[in-house]
Amino acid sequence: MKFLFFFVIFLLLALSMVEGALFIFHLSEARAAEIYFGAHNPSVGVGSIFEVGVLLRTEGESINAVEGKILFPRGQLALKEVRDGGSLVSLWIQKPAAQEGEPRPTEVGREATAGEIFFSGLVPGGFTGEDGYLFSLFFEATRQGEARIETDSEQVLLADGKGSKAAVTRAPLVLDIVGEAQAVNELTPLEDSTLPESFSPQVSRDASIFDGKWFVAFVAQDKGFGVSHYEVQEGAGAWKKAVSPYLLEDQSLRSPIAVKAVDKAGNERIETLVPQNSAKWYENWLVWGIISGMGILFAIWKVLKIRSTKHEISSRA
Repeated sequence: MKFLFFFVIFLLLALSMVEGALFIFHLSEARAAEIYFGAHNPSVGVGSIFEVGVLLRTEGESINAVEGKILFPRGQLALKEVRDGGSLVSLWIQKPAAQEGEPRPTEVGREATAGEIFFSGLVPGGFTGEDGYLFSLFFEATRQGEARIETDSEQVLLADGKGSKAAVTRAPLVLDIVGEAQAVNELTPLEDSTLPESFSPQVSRDASIFDGKWFVAFVAQDKGFGVSHYEVQEGAGAWKKAVSPYLLEDQSLRSPIAVKAVDKAGNERIETLVPQNSAKWYENWLVWGIISGMGILFAIWKVLKIRSTKHEISSRA
């Protein structure tokens, strides 16, 4: 009987420890996230161009910010293009773009330069779920062998009001690059007739940006293949390629400001801001010129009218 009692106590303690462990595991799992890759085929031929999707799984949590680096072997893969149209990230702090990486050891002891693609963005309102699309990478396979694509320096922030960091699970993609592709394919041409979505440029200034000078900030979304670049025009000046925030040349804010968003298929959306400090009518030389011209025309009309009247009187006399 005493043995049975101690056995029951031991069983209860064991169960409580297991439940506690499961509870802790559940908490850690719920606060985890995973950045992973999607590819149509893990085996590609030299010369082929293929797409690798970069995806996010939130494990039940809502996230509102994500950043990191994608590493790939430059000796085997050549990055052809990055597309982010339809991304769950609606505000890019750093759009995914390739950078020159540092040399790193390979499996056979040699050193190879790693290609790096850095990205950082916000998800206003948060995202929860699986297969959250971030962006796509288009590579060309250039040399046979095993090619490893992986993430580094990942950060995923929770939408919990505190910006807490989620534990990030890594899921590298290993590709087998075999002999020459049977048919060397080309990058699929962009076919997109939809304009970037309407957006609202904002003129502002801040002591920590451009020494407190006026700038215009902007961001546009494109549901097709993503925004390629922006251009800004002040007044009747030329269009200039720009990034946000853009330092305004006319610090008096008397010129209209036009911001053009161009997507990767060449479609354009232009938003225009009216001058914030339009010149007063009495400071505008064009207005004065019009008033003066009208005054001269009125004076000429008056003189002609008087002469006509005198002529009629003389004729009657």
